[in-house]
Amino acid sequence: RCILCYRCVRACFELSGNRALGIGDRGAKATIITDLKVARGESTCVDCGTCLQVCPTEAFTDRRSSYMSREVHATRTKSTCLFCSVGCATELVTRGNYLVAIDGDWDALPNKGLLCQAGRFAPLYDEKRQRAVKPKVRQNGSLTDASWDQALELVANRMKALDGNNIGGLVSTHATNETMKFIAEIS
Repeated sequence: RCILCYRCVRACFELSGNRALGIGDRGAKATIITDLKVARGESTCVDCGTCLQVCPTEAFTDRRSSYMSREVHATRTKSTCLFCSVGCATELVTRGNYLVAIDGDWDALPNKGLLCQAGRFAPLYDEKRQRAVKPKVRQNGSLTDASWDQALELVANRMKALDGNNIGGLVSTHATNETMKFIAEIS
């Protein structure tokens, strides 16, 4: 599939700041190589996936995401990466209710389209939890499904019952800077 446009090579060097990809041979024998023709797993590649995102022919593809959906059937949703406090802008590529791929958002700060390995691949491969699509409330020691109105009303009533000195927040590296700023402002 490769048409030797060299977008992946340029993205690896100019955007990611890595020189893992290069051009091997010349003329009709030219190919994209990693380092000096070593296996990609043994190369200096940092697995950021920028080459996947810039490749126009999908010659570079993610094993899990390839052939999962055509662009016309996919939905792109802008979001924020939650794997560290930087809060990189992402575009989630979904088909139906299934996450197909994660791309960086070229137009948004702070990352301008670049993602690390965790931000691009961890939700696809490492995430084992089931997605919560309905709020749950604890009743009689167990969690039960509730409507959004019921859940928000329950939280509001419990917060009204507290005085201002007993409210705290949890902050972690998996929360965005905006979330931590909000928690600091209300505490």
